[in-house]
Amino acid sequence: MEAALGQRVVRGPDWEWGDQDGGEGFVGTVAGLEEGGGGVIVQWDMGQRCRYRCGRDNKFDLRVLDDGPSGRSYSKHRCHVCRKKRVYGVMWRCLHCPEYYLCSVCYLANHHCSLHRFTCLLDRDGMQFRVLARADSRRIPVSGLFYGAEVVRGTDWRWNDQDGGVGRTGKVVEVLDWSNEGGSGYERSVVLVTWENGNKKKYRAGHRGKVDVRCIAPGSGGFYYPEHLPVLCQAVKPPSSGDIVTGDRIKCEVNLAELDDPEMAEKIGLMLDHVGTVNVLLENGELLVRYPGNSLVQVNPAAAKKLEGGIHHHSVY
Repeated sequence: MEAALGQRVVRGPDWEWGDQDGGEGFVGTVAGLEEGGGGVIVQWDMGQRCRYRCGRDNKFDLRVLDDGPSGRSYSKHRCHVCRKKRVYGVMWRCLHCPEYYLCSVCYLANHHCSLHRFTCLLDRDGMQFRVLARADSRRIPVSGLFYGAEVVRGTDWRWNDQDGGVGRTGKVVEVLDWSNEGGSGYERSVVLVTWENGNKKKYRAGHRGKVDVRCIAPGSGGFYYPEHLPVLCQAVKPPSSGDIVTGDRIKCEVNLAELDDPEMAEKIGLMLDHVGTVNVLLENGELLVRYPGNSLVQVNPAAAKKLEGGIHHHSVY
């Protein structure tokens, strides 16, 4: 995933810097980009500010926990749980349930069946990668500028004595979005802080790479699955459809008993009774399948069983 100011990050696969970040699961903000790429500057919620590799010498120190604060949106699909049409950050698509999408907030909150595998959709151009089921994956608590964190003024502070003066403490009472008049947003890039003197103000916590406060005691931001998160600046390739080709006959294989959404179970149940024909192999690795009644459904090859027979022709785009 390409680096951008404001991204919220955690330690990645090549991390070798001890507890500069505060410890595994502690969060920081991409506060600067090296000219020419290869490295970024991270402002950690606990106060450290350091430079890290994101491609230099083929080393990748960071993973992206939340791309929402960068302001980049993924509006092609709606989250099935929170129903947001414009999602800031990556999307997650279930490999077992056709057209079932989650935003990162809902995915990390364990909505939908935790036994199902997902694909992480990095952008609208088809960059994606598959991950294991959450039930089979390592889960780490998130710590930093979240509800309950005790804070003092930080590196980017420019608000005079709103806090009551140097050394005065406050509590994070909410994580908020920063929305512009034009409608574009920087989700989860602001914190609302109540100070000892009674002032209650909003401060940047990722917006455009700025962080106004730092933690002296972290708050809890839920949990995440380290190996599921995109590695900052590491290129990924669209998945392959395997040995399935245009013209193949397929059936979807999904265990309906695992689904916690009756509406989705009913929709998939109708497909399980029918054989479809692969009409197109999409560039993102998905299958566009034609079912009886001439309906076209996008199916992930991981949920498709190839049947004998079929009419083959070449149609790839």
